[in-house]
Amino acid sequence: ARPVTLHRFVRYQLLTPDVPAARAVYTQPLGPDLWGEDVRLSTLPEQARARGARPHFRGHLAVDDVELALTAWCARGATPLGPLVRDAAGVVRSGLREPAGAVLSLSSEPAPPSRGLVVWHALHATNETQAFAPYRELLGWVPLARRDLGAEQGVHQLFAWDDEGPARGSVSNLALRPEVHRQWLFFFAVSDLERSLAAVREAGGLTLPPVHFEDGRLAAGCDDPQGAAFGLLQTP
Repeated sequence: ARPVTLHRFVRYQLLTPDVPAARAVYTQPLGPDLWGEDVRLSTLPEQARARGARPHFRGHLAVDDVELALTAWCARGATPLGPLVRDAAGVVRSGLREPAGAVLSLSSEPAPPSRGLVVWHALHATNETQAFAPYRELLGWVPLARRDLGAEQGVHQLFAWDDEGPARGSVSNLALRPEVHRQWLFFFAVSDLERSLAAVREAGGLTLPPVHFEDGRLAAGCDDPQGAAFGLLQTP
């Protein structure tokens, strides 16, 4: 039987120019077992770097038909990033810059078992309602609460993958701020946020001040030394 397509992020791939350095950087805050089938580490292609691509975590969305999905995304304002690629196993992939300006990949590859390492998905956009619309229309994601956290933290539209799920992330208007990039920011679970942030800084990365949520969660954005952005989240 054909596996059910999940229509959500099923893989997270760090694309970076120096793989050994990145592997060493992430060991302290996230452990030596971070990398696997669901969280991958790859070299950022030279041609992408020549076009100005920065090191980044790229989320892979599982879709039924990559070509049809790409057409539907482009009809809503997305831009393909190169041609469709089909590997020897028949897996089709396509990178795109989605309408809100974030980079992601569409993939027909079967989803690996999730280890639950990525616990929150934050899309930084300039208009949270417009940015969420294609995910709702094309993937069936479900809007939940909408929260206005003020001028510093922005407006956030929370969402679930489907009608049965809890909140998996939020789409915000934080990219209205000049220092915030339009991107997907993926948050990894940690048991001690302050200790993990200290480890990031010791490795040469940058960290933002923690944000405290009403439910007791603590979260902070980070840049690794090569410039890739990621988040850390501690739950109570």
